[in-house]
Amino acid sequence: MNINLSAVIIDAGELEAESAFWHQLLGGSIAKTPTHHFLRTDGFPAFVIQLAPGHVPRSGRRATPSKCMST
Repeated sequence: MNINLSAVIIDAGELEAESAFWHQLLGGSIAKTPTHHFLRTDGFPAFVIQLAPGHVPRSGRRATPSKCMST
């Protein structure tokens, strides 16, 4: 059985900021609706950033310089 990944869905409390982050990271083009941003990039599945009011990212998900540097 073959499985093809066609989309990655990302919840975002701040739709514009989250889609801007992924767009800057991956490039491509964005199509926007009031509740969803669709990022298309060659070689990647579609990234769908959806508005999730009240969404709070899990703590510790983003690397900070202190976590990246060895002591």
